[in-house]
Amino acid sequence: MSKLEEVFSGRVCDKIEQLYEGINEDGKAESSLGVLRDIESILQEFRKETEGMDIDKSLNIQLATQFKNAAAQFLKLEDYFESVKGGGEPSMDKDTATKYASNLHLILNGFVDYAKELDRGHKKDPYEEK
Repeated sequence: MSKLEEVFSGRVCDKIEQLYEGINEDGKAESSLGVLRDIESILQEFRKETEGMDIDKSLNIQLATQFKNAAAQFLKLEDYFESVKGGGEPSMDKDTATKYASNLHLILNGFVDYAKELDRGHKKDPYEEK
């Protein structure tokens, strides 16, 4: 298995900028939807990679919480890009959409940190096994 950080950060970091561009330039809404789906796919791959790992309960809870937080940001941004792509009234203003993109950016940076932690051998605490 390749290192999680390399798989995750190398593929996701470049895509975030494209989300901001899609918010600032209405003509890029459709391509931003594709980027959003790519990021979601990368996160699903990350989830699958970590499911088989022996990690402690608290880190599992943190990961689950961050997956849930990312999903909430995806829904808001997807709604925004869909409304802009359709040429109708945007579902929110650009500042609000930028805040959701920024939130997603922070969450994804957190996943990069989790990947680093897992790559360096974060293991289940032997005292937790019952």
